[in-house]
Amino acid sequence: MELNSYGIRLKRLAYEDIEMLRLWRNSEFVNQYMEFRGHITIEMQKKWFSNLDSDKDFYFVIYSNDYPIGLTEIKNIIDGVGNLGIFIADEVSLKIPMLTYKVIFTIIDFSLYKLNLVKIKASILKNNIRAIRFNESLGFKLLDDQEEIKNKIYELDEKTYDQRSKKIKNIILR
Repeated sequence: MELNSYGIRLKRLAYEDIEMLRLWRNSEFVNQYMEFRGHITIEMQKKWFSNLDSDKDFYFVIYSNDYPIGLTEIKNIIDGVGNLGIFIADEVSLKIPMLTYKVIFTIIDFSLYKLNLVKIKASILKNNIRAIRFNESLGFKLLDDQEEIKNKIYELDEKTYDQRSKKIKNIILR
């Protein structure tokens, strides 16, 4: 499965991608923003991949100009609610204007309009200010009683997303 929108390609994670993903996750650049920061072994990665549920876990390698730069996912889908995640492993790609919005719009559009989710959640470490601001710009709202929690949970619904993303999408699509 591939998703192509906003000049970005997302390719469903395959077994042959998991070593690249493991190396990214073990890099300090990516690892610093993750809840689990331990070293991921080859065996751990294989076990994780084998436990994915293809109906509830949609992981995609992000491609920009046919070059793999990171991963995004909508996972743990239960009762119309899924958990969103993203990381860009390539530092240079993070500097490309609007790239992260393009990726997020592609995965959220898929989640809301193809998978018909009613809500999307995102877990963000409280010290990841850049991610918090980015998610808030999309309309994600912090759930109640999350202020003191290390890994805060934010939530987004379709109506809020449609309102908040409209202007940014218009800029991207020019």
